Amino acid sequence: MVRASLLKNDFLMKSLGRPMREQIVSMRPSELTTLEAIDLYNGKSLADAISRGGENLSSRTWDNPDDLIRYIYRFAISREPLDNELATVRDYFSKPATASEVADVLWAIMMTPDFMIIR
Repeated sequence: MVRASLLKNDFLMKSLGRPMREQIVSMRPSELTTLEAIDLYNGKSLADAISRGGENLSSRTWDNPDDLIRYIYRFAISREPLDNELATVRDYFSKPATASEVADVLWAIMMTPDFMIIR
């Protein structure tokens, strides 16, 4: 794990409100700005990160698809998937789930209010 202050300030970090190192910031706004929304939905750096996450998770060995789905939900929004969520994602995944399918599910979960509020 690397501290954000040691990473290069990219467009995604700027749009999400990362201040310049020379600025003192005591709090950040809790409301999503138009720039943040546009970058979250269309930004290349976020899309690349989700794609890498899909590749990493799909390359792991899972006993069954439900284990992968439960892992994603626990990690992303700190709860177990509801029965209908589990069934929907299970129906979407092929056997075994491909990297693009896992990335699609990660993207869908990240765009929910649950993820935005909890994370």
